[in-house]
Amino acid sequence: MASDVDILDGPSQIAGSVTDYYLIGPCTVPDARKTAASLGGKLLAINTPEERSRLLEIYATFEGTPRSVWIGLSDELAEGDWRWSTGEPTLYVPWFPNRPTVDPTRNHAYMTPGGLLIDADGSRASDDETPLYAIVEVGDSDCNANGVPDSWDIEDLESADVDGDGVPDECQSEDCSGNGVPDEVDILTTPWLDCDGDGVLDACAAIENPEIDCNGNLIADVCEGPDSRGFLGTYFTDRSLTTEIVSRVQDTINFTRNAEPWPYAGFTDFAARWKGILEAPFTGFYTFYVTSDDGVRLFIDGEPVIDDWRPHSSEEVSAGVFLSGGDHSFVLEWFDSGGEAQCIVEWVPAFGGRELLSGANIRPFIDCDGNGVSDGCDAATDPGLDCNENGLLDECEPLAVDCDGDGIYDWCELTDNDCDLDGVPDDCEIADAVAADCQLDG
Repeated sequence: MASDVDILDGPSQIAGSVTDYYLIGPCTVPDARKTAASLGGKLLAINTPEERSRLLEIYATFEGTPRSVWIGLSDELAEGDWRWSTGEPTLYVPWFPNRPTVDPTRNHAYMTPGGLLIDADGSRASDDETPLYAIVEVGDSDCNANGVPDSWDIEDLESADVDGDGVPDECQSEDCSGNGVPDEVDILTTPWLDCDGDGVLDACAAIENPEIDCNGNLIADVCEGPDSRGFLGTYFTDRSLTTEIVSRVQDTINFTRNAEPWPYAGFTDFAARWKGILEAPFTGFYTFYVTSDDGVRLFIDGEPVIDDWRPHSSEEVSAGVFLSGGDHSFVLEWFDSGGEAQCIVEWVPAFGGRELLSGANIRPFIDCDGNGVSDGCDAATDPGLDCNENGLLDECEPLAVDCDGDGIYDWCELTDNDCDLDGVPDDCEIADAVAADCQLDG
């Protein structure tokens, strides 16, 4: 034991904890660590506000004297990256206002009697005139403060440990998406959630910084830019394709599942629309194969190529189309009505063999009007450019019709103006004498 550091109290216990606590000092951080090691423990890692409150009740004014205490929090390995002695990033850190500083010598944290944290020089046993004590915790770690050792949580599968470091995943990073899974685990199991590789979930980054996501689909614009590759997939709650869940850029359309579409997705019944610019390498005949459960429909250059929009078990449908070499718009829509979900898209390109349609042949950046801005961003800026909200600018729709010449396409004027439900505005049918207006009320 480090004989020059006094043990003032311990072992003490608090409700809901599996560890013993000791108060030692005053001391430097190196001496506190030596004493902690001699006791078989480490400097305190605070996991919850409740743990902090209970320890303050014991030690904030121990024996009538206010005590500021070193804890196991530092950025000594990487400036600004504050982590606990276990290597865990900080989930709960009540810093004192304007702390921590950028002073590289103040790379350890202590807790004031009021429960706030201040960074200080760990080689000193005081901060100005404030003596610095330390709290040591001994015993099994319980980072999630559930009263059960972390090792037991992992062994009993109550906590995940995807990276195998012995620390429950819920203790290792933030959960900005609120899905109950740490962001680091989300990214580890589903890398496309962080398409730009910055360590932050794309959806969270887009919400915090909307300027990086001009079309509001919670994907960083850089991941669906002119030089990107892959299908731009949007997932919806049902076959009407109206209520969006999430969007992603993906390499292939190839899944068969009876559960969530990806780990921790949080939903099992869904529909999807994948789109992009298909790059046909040669002029010739192309055949597309779609194996699906349930319905599917495929559009090339806005024209329906496959239309099998009905519930059914796994079936394969195919269709051929002659394409010129170069760019063509590609849209595939699919829905699942329950049970197993499947969608696999293959093709036989001109002068080629049957294979999965790879995202290497697809660009997610769609700019049908050639203005250098993606159509999604155009529509987000002016929703009137896509009045039927199908993801295509109205001016680029292959079957766009404006029967009355008012500059608004017919499908956007059907509300209360299509009594016979034939897709043609009533005023145009009356004007063309296709339908009678015997009451002369329009």
